Amino acid sequence: DKLDENAYRNMFFPILGNLNWYFTAFFGLSMFSPFLNILMKHMTKNQHKYLMAVIFVLFCIPTRIPEVSDLFKISGGYSMLWLCAMYIIGGYIKIHGVPKLKNRYLWLVGFFGSGIIAWLYFIVMYHITRSSLGEAKYHKIFLSYTSPFMVLAAICLLEFFITINPQKGKKFICTVSSLTFGIFIFHTQDLYWKMVLIESVNKIADKPTFVVVLGVNAIVLGTFIVCGIATFLQIQLFKLLRLDKLCDLVQNKLYKKASKMLES
Repeated sequence: DKLDENAYRNMFFPILGNLNWYFTAFFGLSMFSPFLNILMKHMTKNQHKYLMAVIFVLFCIPTRIPEVSDLFKISGGYSMLWLCAMYIIGGYIKIHGVPKLKNRYLWLVGFFGSGIIAWLYFIVMYHITRSSLGEAKYHKIFLSYTSPFMVLAAICLLEFFITINPQKGKKFICTVSSLTFGIFIFHTQDLYWKMVLIESVNKIADKPTFVVVLGVNAIVLGTFIVCGIATFLQIQLFKLLRLDKLCDLVQNKLYKKASKMLES
């Protein structure tokens, strides 16, 4: 695939170029987060529960009904509105927590159970509709960001890792976790996605299944490492140019001042 004529320009202006939906949506969320924080801080626990119920009813249920349009324009979860909704749910977990389980591995059971249910529905509905209607329909209903099972799986995985307090490897985990957002951004750049990632996958697409499975996993691991190194170098470059200090200055002067104004 050829690069878009605006590919290089969009790399420097990703939001204006709408280069990456998540980066754009996350930027919008960061602008709304101070207001959402005030909302959650002043809500009672029951009010917060009710708000999450509203989110579930409006955003998760209608989009699961076949032939129903995207009523509230959440684009299957690929939108700022959905991130704001998930921010509110995450805020509830941070402020009020969830019921504690005697065995933390039950959270993993919930995580894998949610995924298995969604995939079982996919498989069963795929074969039923294909045999009865001549084509597969409605089988991807629960394989979406806005699916109740995906939301539940995310909550279960979050709760499982909250219960973990590793005594070894903390520094390594913190270092790798600080790179993950950058890895995501780097690997979705047109220059890497089209010129490296797609080309690599196409070369093994017609190979035996075993080779494809190993090859795809190798490509994923390689992408994580390469983009991780690129992100690390970018962080070091920002430190060298003292751009990180400039960002901190902007945050301290503008963001914190704005937060105090909002609180008052």
